Amino acid sequence: MNQGWQLIDMDIEDEKKRILRVLADDWEKNPSNRANGIDRRRLGALVGAYLNNPIYSVAKLRHEGRVTEIGNRVILTDSGYSFIRGHSYSRTAVSGGASWFNMNNPWVYVVIATIVGVVVGLILLVFQ
Repeated sequence: MNQGWQLIDMDIEDEKKRILRVLADDWEKNPSNRANGIDRRRLGALVGAYLNNPIYSVAKLRHEGRVTEIGNRVILTDSGYSFIRGHSYSRTAVSGGASWFNMNNPWVYVVIATIVGVVVGLILLVFQ
């Protein structure tokens, strides 16, 4: 009897991965869909969920922080995208900037302080 529950859990895990893949593929094809998401019934049809309604899998993914929901629309989060694609998603990397250069990174302050120190040192050296 316990084996039956394990099979159901394995099916839900596979369904969760299929949901994340479908959402990531859709987002890569049309980046504007990332903010809008996909209707739950359409997502269920694409994934092959029972009765085209992946209620339990979407609820588990939402609890894990991989997707969010607005009404009947399922939206992929950054955590879900990085989980399924195996690399992190960064807005600065997509826009062409350096992903390490954000103000939450402590090394940014070290680099800025070093540059300011060198410039101030050169100015003091020149005017003495």
